[in-house]
Amino acid sequence: VLKDPAAGEDFMMMPAYRGHARANFNLAQIFTGRRPTWASFKRALPLYEKAAEAGVPDAQYALANIHAEAQGVPHNNDELARKWLARAARNGLEAAQVELGIWMANGRGGVKDEDGAGRWFAQAAAKGNVVAQNRLARMNAFGIGKTADPIKAGAWHVLASRAGFSDPEMDRLFQSLS
Repeated sequence: VLKDPAAGEDFMMMPAYRGHARANFNLAQIFTGRRPTWASFKRALPLYEKAAEAGVPDAQYALANIHAEAQGVPHNNDELARKWLARAARNGLEAAQVELGIWMANGRGGVKDEDGAGRWFAQAAAKGNVVAQNRLARMNAFGIGKTADPIKAGAWHVLASRAGFSDPEMDRLFQSLS
């Protein structure tokens, strides 16, 4: 078939307005993708919220970003954003697991929890996420949230490096190991 964005949007509206969670998310993505302005995020917000409440991890992650960056909402709300990140992470969304780990390690939107951050990084790293692998390498190398373990640090660094992740500081540290 020929590409027809207007017809696609029309077809997506019917199931979205009938409450289909994934259709709500897809329609919100259409609105914000076509014109990524504050107004389009505000228009898409109720659709994202319906999809997120229904358990769509991508919608939960989108809401986290909306509230963190104040897109379509009056002001940013890191606490609410972290709540949505946590829901998306618990629902298995790899990007949310990594970002939640970063937020927890830095104390953004809630209590600083380096140990919890490490657990989220470990879940994403096990799926092959190179950012999470690098974060675990750094946590193990510098004893962040745990006792320093250069062997684990090296192992995670090698995995991330072989996948193309560049970290000169970890390269130097790894080269210094016996």
